[in-house]
Amino acid sequence: MREGKPAGPGHRLKDRLAARAAENGLLRVDAEWQVLTGGRTSPVWRVRSGPEDRVCRFRVADHRNPLFPCLPDAERRCLEAVSGCELGPPFLGSLSAEGGELFVLEYSSGTSWTCAGSERPVADVCEVARLLGRLHRFSPLPDLPVRPCGETALRRQVRRILSLCSGEDSSRLSRLEPGTAPGSGTEDCRPRSLVHGDVVPGNIIRTPNGLLLIDWQCPGIGDPVDDIACFLSPAMQMTNGGRPLGSALCDSFLEAYPCAATVARYRSLRPLLQWRMAVYCLWRVVCGRPGYPEYRQAMEAEIQAMTS
Repeated sequence: MREGKPAGPGHRLKDRLAARAAENGLLRVDAEWQVLTGGRTSPVWRVRSGPEDRVCRFRVADHRNPLFPCLPDAERRCLEAVSGCELGPPFLGSLSAEGGELFVLEYSSGTSWTCAGSERPVADVCEVARLLGRLHRFSPLPDLPVRPCGETALRRQVRRILSLCSGEDSSRLSRLEPGTAPGSGTEDCRPRSLVHGDVVPGNIIRTPNGLLLIDWQCPGIGDPVDDIACFLSPAMQMTNGGRPLGSALCDSFLEAYPCAATVARYRSLRPLLQWRMAVYCLWRVVCGRPGYPEYRQAMEAEIQAMTS
């Protein structure tokens, strides 16, 4: 994330959060708060005082986004669980304040993942595949939201998102609904794993000790194909500072992912997962608050990948 200038209302929120964090012993009174840019839904700061270097993110529960809701309770449980497991940043604590939850984490020096301009793009995507493989072997946590799992549930989810949209684009995407996925009769046997839910380039940090996943705002228990589909999505690459990976890099990722059964399931469900992302992009353009016009181009990229 990049450093930025504080805005008026956000600056006042920061002052109130800083006071509460100091009262609760999570941060020092003399800590300096610097706005970080990069998150679209939640304010985030780098907080420094002497040798202490922290990241603070403020979350307010919000279920309006049909694919990437903000779930502070689930995020806290995941951060506590993966802290110290080389999957997420070290978690130092949280507190309820200002109608939301303030998360305090150790600052992890590094850069956002990208393979744009990289001299070793295949190695870069394979490294993410191995990271997700380790995540998906992590024991599922109790009381996390259960994500749609299997063809029937996925199709129902996409149709619900599409019903929130209208117009020619909505009709067009409705006509593009994929047919039945091969092998879908076994969908009730889909495994349930810990799923990050938002594996995009900006949420993968390259540190001196390897890759870490940050921004655990919408985790759940579900099928690992969700995380694979999010990372390989042209739309999610484009709207998070990158560009579509292309078929060769996607194949390299899938070859490096350590579970062949999950890869086979992803390949079977890929048209449906791509359709879901295209529909989500349309929702983001016409229904999201705020709307993001760049998602229209991302939608077209997803449709192209789906129909090619």
